[in-house]
Amino acid sequence: PDVLLNGNTVTGDSAFFAQGSVKVGSSGSGFPELQANITGLPAIYRDNSFNAEYGVVQGGNFSLFDLPADAVAAAGTDGAIWHFAAERFEVFDGMSIQPAIDLAVDGDVIRLFEGSYTGDLTVSKGVSILGPNDGVAGTGTRAAEAVIDGTMTIDGPTAVTVDGVKFLNDTPVGSPPRAGIDTVTLASAAGHVVTNSVFESAVAGGGASGLGDVGVFTNVLATGSVSITNNLFAGDGGFTEGDKYSTAAWGRGVWSNGGGAAVTITGNEFRNTRTGLNLENYANGVSDVSGNAFVDAGSGISIGAPTAGVLTTITNNTFQDVDTDFNARNLTGDVTFDLGATGNEAL
Repeated sequence: PDVLLNGNTVTGDSAFFAQGSVKVGSSGSGFPELQANITGLPAIYRDNSFNAEYGVVQGGNFSLFDLPADAVAAAGTDGAIWHFAAERFEVFDGMSIQPAIDLAVDGDVIRLFEGSYTGDLTVSKGVSILGPNDGVAGTGTRAAEAVIDGTMTIDGPTAVTVDGVKFLNDTPVGSPPRAGIDTVTLASAAGHVVTNSVFESAVAGGGASGLGDVGVFTNVLATGSVSITNNLFAGDGGFTEGDKYSTAAWGRGVWSNGGGAAVTITGNEFRNTRTGLNLENYANGVSDVSGNAFVDAGSGISIGAPTAGVLTTITNNTFQDVDTDFNARNLTGDVTFDLGATGNEAL
């Protein structure tokens, strides 16, 4: 490299380091590559005074590059790329997403490009993870996807947004069946949003043990809010209208454990699910379950204990080829629910 940083020492052609800033000047006409050992240094990869397009953090080292292909090659599978002009992390096909999450701070954007991303993720910071289809509903006309082949647990105290990605469930169920897999787990209710994404199963998740495979699972959440909107929960094209139970693509599209937090589940489509949506301990006064479509399901919406009282915020949902539109058999308290007045409709 033209410039080397080690600890707080800088050597090289026309370079200096001061309060987290590194500026590089070349005696020639070309841009000098910079490589730095950043152990113990500030987060210099964010310094937009660099005359570069991309900064790469890999194995404790920091490098600068003008071309994305060079940045991707330097990052390998387990590095992180910062795009100075866009002020965001960028993750390309075959890379791990977790390193960018680990380096991020609240408010950061992590942009995923078209490709496949394997591995389970934990998101404990308030970041936005955006795929190529951010802003496009799961049932909309979508570009090539950023496919996450793994699970995601969101457990931080600040809001996380996941927008425009595709989650792939492809772990064989086996015989005897394996335990069910929760693809996305919302372990906190800090205003998290899961939207405009596709949850696709290539296996018969309805036959997995327990709840079966679940697209989005929420813990019992006493306060705060979560939103699950405009997503598609479906199979990979190998499922038929009769796949509603053990042969369904999903055991549950969404399992919400309630607890008092505000839950918004709107504009989603559920296809080939054993149960599209489970609402346990539904907090009617602060929640909204509306405008969802249920197609080819054993049950559309199952309402679980200890839900009681008058239900007025489950509205304008549609049910097509669903054996049981609303399943309330596990309720033990008195519930009033006017299906006609709330606009729910069997097609």
